[in-house]
Amino acid sequence: MTNTKHGRYIAWATTACLVLLGIMFIICCAHLYFTGGDQPYSRERVGSYLIILAIPSAITVALVVSGFIYAYLTGAADDENAPRTSSELLESYRQRYDIFTFSEDVQKEISRERGNRTAFKLFSYIFSAVVLAVVFAYMMLIAEFSVETLNADVIAALTVALPLSVIALGIHVPRVYIAEASATRELEIMKGYIRENKPQRISRNDEAVGHGDTLLIAKCLMVAVAAALVILGIFNGGVSDVFAKAVKICTECIGLG
Repeated sequence: MTNTKHGRYIAWATTACLVLLGIMFIICCAHLYFTGGDQPYSRERVGSYLIILAIPSAITVALVVSGFIYAYLTGAADDENAPRTSSELLESYRQRYDIFTFSEDVQKEISRERGNRTAFKLFSYIFSAVVLAVVFAYMMLIAEFSVETLNADVIAALTVALPLSVIALGIHVPRVYIAEASATRELEIMKGYIRENKPQRISRNDEAVGHGDTLLIAKCLMVAVAAALVILGIFNGGVSDVFAKAVKICTECIGLG
């Protein structure tokens, strides 16, 4: 849908509404927390604070529906598999050409670009894992918070945990841009070599078979893991626990029976 001018407008408007809706929701929750009176809050009180979100929510839903309708009417949905970024286009080139048939110098340049992307990707993942592990260990100290100052302790913990979490996740933004720039350089290297030397292309049949086998294996593994977890849940009493919680919610919270 974002390949067309109007499609981009709808996508940008939807993104802006989602961001605005999230900010308004946070503000409403903070307003309820500080001015909502005694807890627990009733549904009527919460609804009175969140009613302001009705119109932005309706506009956001309308934009999302409009985007789907626009994509259907213009046929943009049929172009979803078309490469849009350098990384996606580069992947299509990898499937059509074997770089090991390229010259040694070109192979070194391509390997250097791929190595740089892999190294920064590993660094970003390791950095994020370490930071999130520190956040998790810090938040585990919530068991030591005193009941009298629980709210203040939680807020103090969030002032530490949230910035660290943002840093851990934010490093992936430059990673994406760096990877895209590296993919663009590799793509230009491949295009230049292909224009000058006309290398032999990989058979589409072999490519399709290999890709299909990988997808089939992945699907079978997912089904097997899901079945194993379902069986494990049945034997360890998970079904009865879920049923008991559902009954408790209906009888105590909602008020049925």
